[in-house]
Order: sequence, then C-alpha cells, then structure tokens
Amino acid sequence: MIHYYATIAPAPLPHTGAPEGDAALVLDDGTRTGAISSLAGVVLVELMTEGICREYIKAGRKPPVYRSLNLPDGDAKNAELEIQYAARVRPIEP
Repeated sequence: MIHYYATIAPAPLPHTGAPEGDAALVLDDGTRTGAISSLAGVVLVELMTEGICREYIKAGRKPPVYRSLNLPDGDAKNAELEIQYAARVRPIEP
C-alpha cells in the first residue's frame, strides 16, 4: 500500500474552487494576489504525507519524516535520515 501513492502522483490536482485568476485578494488598483492553488497544494501534499505515514505505521515501520528543528533531538534525527537516504535526498543548500 505504501507504493500506492506513487501511482497517483502524476494525476492532476483537483479543482480548488479558487476564484478567477487564482487570487484570494484584489487590491485597490486591481492587482490580484494570494494564490489559492498554492495553499490547496500544500494541504493536499500534507494530507498525502499523513496517509503515507499511517501506511508505514500499519506495516510496522517507522515513517522517515524530518523533525522540527525546534525539538531537542531534531538536528540529530534529521542527520540520521540524511545519512540513511543520502543517495535519494539532496540537500536544499550546498
């Protein structure tokens, strides 16, 4: 089941219900800003991540998820994941 999500990844995102132009705000001069699709995309990705984590747990495995750096062990746990998945995950910064 964990690999199921990879089979649906190429699918397009569903319609978000965003207003014309994908903007939540129209400023006084008519400038449209505040893309709704960006927020909807983040929510969809986070929901998918949560579902994948649940599948890992159901399979008796620990989900390989980065921890917040605000947690006391965040740096150490993230470093362990980076070593474990070094061939698959590239750092954001060089």
